[in-house]
Amino acid sequence: MSNLISHIQCRKAWSLVANLALLFSGLLLLAPVYALIIPTNAGQLEAITIRSVDGNWQTISLENTYTSSVVVCTHNLAAVTDNPAVVRVRNTGASSFEVRLQEPRNSTNVTPANVYCLVAEEGANELADGTQFEARTQLSDDVAGNGIPGPDWNGRGENVSAQLTNVYTNPVVLGQVMTFNDPNFSVFWSYDCENKNNPPFNSGFADGICIGKHLGEDSIQTRADETLGYFVIEGGLGASGTVKHESALGPDNVLGVTDSPPYNYNLGQTYNFGVAVMEAMDGGNGGFGNLFGSNPFASSLLALVIDEDQISDAERNRTTDQLGFWVFKESDYGDAPDSYSTLEASGGPEHLIQSGFSVSASDDIFIGSSSTSELDGNPVAEGSPATNDTDDGSIVFPFAPPDFSAGDNYTISVPYTGDARLCGWIDFDYNGQAGDGTFDIDERSCIDTSSCAGGGTTGTCDLTFVAPADFIHNDTEITYARFRIGPNAVEVETPTGIAFGGEVEDYEIPIDTLPVTLSQFHSEHSGNRIEVSWTTGSELFNVGFQLWGLDGADGEWKKLHNWLVK
Repeated sequence: MSNLISHIQCRKAWSLVANLALLFSGLLLLAPVYALIIPTNAGQLEAITIRSVDGNWQTISLENTYTSSVVVCTHNLAAVTDNPAVVRVRNTGASSFEVRLQEPRNSTNVTPANVYCLVAEEGANELADGTQFEARTQLSDDVAGNGIPGPDWNGRGENVSAQLTNVYTNPVVLGQVMTFNDPNFSVFWSYDCENKNNPPFNSGFADGICIGKHLGEDSIQTRADETLGYFVIEGGLGASGTVKHESALGPDNVLGVTDSPPYNYNLGQTYNFGVAVMEAMDGGNGGFGNLFGSNPFASSLLALVIDEDQISDAERNRTTDQLGFWVFKESDYGDAPDSYSTLEASGGPEHLIQSGFSVSASDDIFIGSSSTSELDGNPVAEGSPATNDTDDGSIVFPFAPPDFSAGDNYTISVPYTGDARLCGWIDFDYNGQAGDGTFDIDERSCIDTSSCAGGGTTGTCDLTFVAPADFIHNDTEITYARFRIGPNAVEVETPTGIAFGGEVEDYEIPIDTLPVTLSQFHSEHSGNRIEVSWTTGSELFNVGFQLWGLDGADGEWKKLHNWLVK
């Protein structure tokens, strides 16, 4: 081959461990159970998303181990055509509990739906950011409801004010009937012990809290004793470790299923987990709060509705009520320079993590072999390697031939896990050098992982980019790439914005520059071969070298071997 070679160039193949992030929750993922562990200074807390819960009991394994667990759950009513349903819980233990949906007429005719549960250690707890909350239990030997002899609402329930050890400025109350001693339905409710229309602590913390169970409009007006679990939380926004959270008692503006849902509470951010429970009881028929819609967490909103049993009548309309809520999220962000919109405030890419702990690893979606979470994007300075996040995707960027130009293809192999949409961007025109870097539509390549090696489970996708007309050869500067993967194509086909589930990874790529400094290079003929040798002065992210030669016959650069010289 030596007679065809008029020039030999040494080119190094290199790899970067870039920005990886985490995924969770997007509402279209099909995994049965996801758990998010919230860091605490005292006690334990986890948030569990259970998908497609129906009328059959199922056992939910917990990530933490509890001495005495307290469980509070919320049903996600996806559509107004779905039957009313309440969440029933039983057999709460150290490492598991059982859950099902119950149609109030005790039918199993319920639409499978998502259920969101919080599980905490009984007692006073504190998140890692100092947010105080406590989880308590109370035996309920009383019942409220429409038409019950004697007082039907006011004066019912148990006064648990003395149980609380913390003092709260903005208390939020959540609760759940935690046993199934009576097969007839009952639902948690709370008020200030004076007037059913007033939420707990209505005129201040000293006003107190009464909790109980109610049976709505059921004509069977007795119930067996049940154990109630309840949380009291100091309302506000915070971040416990990398988990952001927000809690409050929302406004009194939530109506019924046959009114015009959803009824939205405005939130400080977009979340992907939440529990919401009615506080007080403005109507006399009883009711229970639900998250509403196929995605109750979209666009910094919490979508809600109040539902009723249909035992005495078919109507499901309501006077307004209010709900207490506690919402959470854990996210993955990028770390390219913020000229590429990396920070949350810049509208950068954010993937709300859906998995954390999953009953099946195949339900995860990420690049490489795992993912991480951050509180925000962590942009590097222009011209610096995108290594502010510990990505493990290990994407190798092959060097293009020396005559690479506009219109040529550039293919990158991306390791992935999960059935998802995968998109990548390369800043071919080096906009990043002047601090105004962008990822443009003509710099994008997308593919469905189902069409890649591994068939949407675990494998490798080849993303082929076409160098745009404004491609720039640059011998001194680096540029950047971004990769996004997620279950919802529309969310990952742009380089910015929120995605429910999946991951984002950013990389720096010195596309047209040697990432090594050569202190010596030598070549000479030896028989019918060419012998080459070189010495490097410095190396950056080096995994080996490849040799290219200029073919004197057709003037094209050709790779001389497929292996790496290490």
